[in-house]
Amino acid sequence: MPLLSERHADRVMARLGIEIPPKLRAALGRGGAEAGWRHFAATLSGLARGGFASGATLMTFEMDPSQETLARLRPATARR
Repeated sequence: MPLLSERHADRVMARLGIEIPPKLRAALGRGGAEAGWRHFAATLSGLARGGFASGATLMTFEMDPSQETLARLRPATARR
């Protein structure tokens, strides 16, 4: 689940009872959604490089993700 703001992080922590690392929260505070997308991409890349995953299932915090979120999640080949 991409976290795109400190508010998203707070809501995830409250709803799921998990701790969001302070370093990520600080990055979201400084860089907002772009920082969140960079962290999300780095996490997926690290999982794939490390052999921990060969695919991923993604979810968003909203019931229906925004058009911007959908566009970011589409594979590059689908954007052409």
